[in-house]
Amino acid sequence: MPGRVPSLIVILALAGACRSAERAGSTVQVERDTIGDTSVVSTISGSIWGTEGRLEEELRIGLAEGAEEYVFGDVVELVPDGSGGVYIFDRQGPVLRHYDGTGRFMKTLGRQGGGPGEYRAIVGMGVRRDGRLMVHDAQNRRIAFYAPDGSPSGHWPVNSGLFIDRSLLVDSLDHTYIKAVTIERPGDPAAPPWPIGLIHLDAEGRVVDTLYPPRIAGEPKSTGGPLAVAKTWELHPYGTVVGINRSYVFEIRRPNGTVTRIVRRHEPIPVSEGEWEAHEARRRWEIADEGLSPEHAEETPRTKPAYRSFHVAQDGRIWVRKYMPSVPIPVDGEVRQGGPPPFPFMEPAGFDVFEPDGDYLGHVGVPPRTTIHWFGTDLLYGIRRGENDEQYVVRLRLKTAT
Repeated sequence: MPGRVPSLIVILALAGACRSAERAGSTVQVERDTIGDTSVVSTISGSIWGTEGRLEEELRIGLAEGAEEYVFGDVVELVPDGSGGVYIFDRQGPVLRHYDGTGRFMKTLGRQGGGPGEYRAIVGMGVRRDGRLMVHDAQNRRIAFYAPDGSPSGHWPVNSGLFIDRSLLVDSLDHTYIKAVTIERPGDPAAPPWPIGLIHLDAEGRVVDTLYPPRIAGEPKSTGGPLAVAKTWELHPYGTVVGINRSYVFEIRRPNGTVTRIVRRHEPIPVSEGEWEAHEARRRWEIADEGLSPEHAEETPRTKPAYRSFHVAQDGRIWVRKYMPSVPIPVDGEVRQGGPPPFPFMEPAGFDVFEPDGDYLGHVGVPPRTTIHWFGTDLLYGIRRGENDEQYVVRLRLKTAT
């Protein structure tokens, strides 16, 4: 991939990266091969954990009714503070708050605005080694800092106003990566699929380089319609992880040119007739009412791609968000005149988890009405919705058989 991926962030994953799939008691069947600089790790059957991992809620922050500090409206960003607590940004305020490891409200940081210590649209957060919180404020086009006591601690201007969630990454040496639309060749038009890359800043906020989306053979030329094949990629402590989801194959690419190609046997999930018709109704509405590109004229596929996205945990493990069978759900209320047709289906969330060397650990199901926002080794943070669609921030512990 163009642009230099520094080896600095390798530190994040060294502790747990080199386990063997042939562990005692494991039922996993793996084939390994080497083709030039590429190591191919193919999981034929089974997993190292042996059984499905589960996520158990151990902390819930929030109330359906009560003090305003505990009633969330639209939480879009959260990050652990490194000491057991968590920072939470509620876009409905907008308000940025800090909670301790028991879920107790500690303080509010800054306020809405454009002055020092103020923010308008936070779309990414991270914590540096010195405990300072970094927030990417896309509307003010800057990264703002807050000291552990909540006081403002300066800011850096950034040349990205891209409004995309979880747009900031910070590595173990305080280098920062900001998502931005990147045009590799000046003069090329920016059109879907948007070339979202990363602006790389050093520990002092100086621009080091731009990381462009990695190229991969067979990548689609457009975004397509519902359930279309797509390229997905993320920064990884060893370089980048990238794949095209028409099959269950993806790669970890290292700066030295070596590649680990991870393959897992996969049976495509069929799209039920009802779900297919709902996708088609929504697609036709988008073409007619929103003037979308001709690519959306392609019919919805009858099977789902292999996976949706990659999420890289703090220990370098790769959590692959899978496509799952959808289930019908009731649709309440009347359809707004001229609005999109209802979509009476819900797809449960599930992840396959891999070590950075390609070992398949196993599958993890996500509790209902929960979205994972931050991935650690055995602790994860997410947002859970209640019966009346109210929000709670939850800390989840990963439980496995090994």
